[in-house]
Amino acid sequence: MNRKCETHSRVRDWSGELCYITAGDLKTINSCNYLFKYADDSYLITPSANADSRTAELTTIEDWACSNNLKLNRSKSVEIIITRQRRKSHVSLMPTLRDIAQVQSIKILGVTISDRLSVNQHVTNVIASCAQTFHALRVL
Repeated sequence: MNRKCETHSRVRDWSGELCYITAGDLKTINSCNYLFKYADDSYLITPSANADSRTAELTTIEDWACSNNLKLNRSKSVEIIITRQRRKSHVSLMPTLRDIAQVQSIKILGVTISDRLSVNQHVTNVIASCAQTFHALRVL
């Protein structure tokens, strides 16, 4: 299902206050869902009790983007299902979202978080990066 949106001839400056004002009118449908916006990244947090609202929330975000001459890039969007660490089985929410991949870890503001709320992968990546930098400095 392709959405066509009307193109407006206004120019948006995504720096400073205009960005804040423009993104300020993007709200969730369900008051129990949360939407966090950081620069050009947005994170929709949906508790399991509201899992059925995911599609409607994404539709609202796409409509908002369209009305602001933007586009939600579903190929760059991912879904992560966070479960308790003690639970052994993998939890899957049905139905899966169209064109959005489910992942086991996600990078949020530079920090890698797993579907068990672990930062082990992040720590491993930081240590590897430091080791590479240290080795490069030693070679100099």
